[in-house]
Amino acid sequence: MNVYSELWALLRPEKSLDGGGALFGTLAGVSPLTVRVGGCEVSEGLFRPAGMSLRAEDVGRTLALLPCEEGFLLLFFVE
Repeated sequence: MNVYSELWALLRPEKSLDGGGALFGTLAGVSPLTVRVGGCEVSEGLFRPAGMSLRAEDVGRTLALLPCEEGFLLLFFVE
């Protein structure tokens, strides 16, 4: 999977988002890393960018997630 091609596909306006778009999830735990997506808590198959730090104070914040074959890539916090 090429993350950059997936991001490019999301950002191109002429391409429709037919199930391959970004999702929103809520950070449910830091250790172990857990994200709540659609009412289900996921703690396996979560990937985050190098340098992204998650603290206990971040629990409950909304994240943008990019689905991938192995799980979800955490993109950034949503304000």
